[in-house]
Amino acid sequence: MTASRPPVESDALVRRVFRNTSWLTFEHALRMAVGLVVGIAIARYLGPAQFGLYALLMSLVAIAGALSPLAADSVVTRELIADFDSRHEILGSQAWLRCVGALIALLTVLVVFVLMQSQKRYALGLALLAGLSLLSQPAEAVTAWFQSQLRAGAIVAAKSSAFLALSAVRLGLVALGASLTAFVASAGVEALLAAAGLLLAYALSGERLASWRVSRTRVRQLLRDSWPLLLSGVTSMLYLRLDIVMLGAMRGEVDAGIYGVATRLSEVWYFVPMALAASLQPVILKTRAADRVLYIERLKLLYSAFAWTGIAIALAVAWLASPIVTLLFGAAYAAAGPVLALHVWAGIAVFLGVASSQFLVAENLVKLSLYRTALGLAVNVVLNLALIPSYGPMGAALATLLSYFVATFSLVFFGPSRQQAALMMRALTPAALQDLWRLTALLKAP
Repeated sequence: MTASRPPVESDALVRRVFRNTSWLTFEHALRMAVGLVVGIAIARYLGPAQFGLYALLMSLVAIAGALSPLAADSVVTRELIADFDSRHEILGSQAWLRCVGALIALLTVLVVFVLMQSQKRYALGLALLAGLSLLSQPAEAVTAWFQSQLRAGAIVAAKSSAFLALSAVRLGLVALGASLTAFVASAGVEALLAAAGLLLAYALSGERLASWRVSRTRVRQLLRDSWPLLLSGVTSMLYLRLDIVMLGAMRGEVDAGIYGVATRLSEVWYFVPMALAASLQPVILKTRAADRVLYIERLKLLYSAFAWTGIAIALAVAWLASPIVTLLFGAAYAAAGPVLALHVWAGIAVFLGVASSQFLVAENLVKLSLYRTALGLAVNVVLNLALIPSYGPMGAALATLLSYFVATFSLVFFGPSRQQAALMMRALTPAALQDLWRLTALLKAP
């Protein structure tokens, strides 16, 4: 019989998980609210064409930035939980990998954007300014340490302070009638300020950067365990951003701007599963080690909760899409309403994909993340090529919707994850609604 955790310790863990989740939810909710207001102001000010160019450049940075860590945060968090005494070696090795990855990512952005915008003399300057945000990657190594300690408050304080400061600056730039260059530069400055805040918070916690050390063995191990997740992350980011890049290349910057507005409103909800999953990961890992039956039961509840949260959001947003777009962004972006109404349904697959990633990390089946996202990306690219020329932003939205569901439910093709695919399919049925009231069980440690 498995020994249960003493009640006092269990209650303490529940409180810590709630607190950690609350911090992460607060940060993402803050970014959603403030970012939406600032994004609306920028989009209305720049207009579809210049906003499309801005969205295109930011998309390239996001895609390159997804690969730059080289060591996945979820893997580093797992290692810190399993071997906390080796934290300096783990963090030092992760930081070194991030330095290498940041340089590769920066070079990628410069080459791709200059080639795509070769007719614009200022293309190289814009790409360099946008790439400043990639140079903050090494400092992001400390986020895994704070997550392993369920101390998300420090992460939120550092990143939110930088975000709020630069959001105010961006609104000021709108008021002053600044150029596109100034808005691009603000993204890099924000990332560097956030990095400085993270390092300060780490130092104030009593830890020392000077204690970090790089281990070749650890570097190889982190790379070996992380590369499927990293490639999966890149393909996931391609799902989120490749459509804008392809629209810009095939239909022009105006269509990219229209699509960028629609996806901004659609993807703003993705913080919900990501915030919850980041905080629940330590509990999922510890439950797996203590009680396999309870572990599977909690995953089932997780899928039900995430699926129906996604469905509720999609229903509400699709119903109000056109009036919301016109009210917030103006008549120039009216074409984004139908695009939003279609694209928002992809969020259901995103919610379930984030939830199932917890299982893949816990079972060390991260290669399946790569396989499913590679399949989904291939479907996305093919559909984009087929649909964008004739249907523009609507074609890109349909391509995203179909490819997301293909990727998420492709777990049914792999033996170790077939049960999880079945649980996700069940989560989309009305029968799963009865599980939702039991969601609090996810926060109880064994």
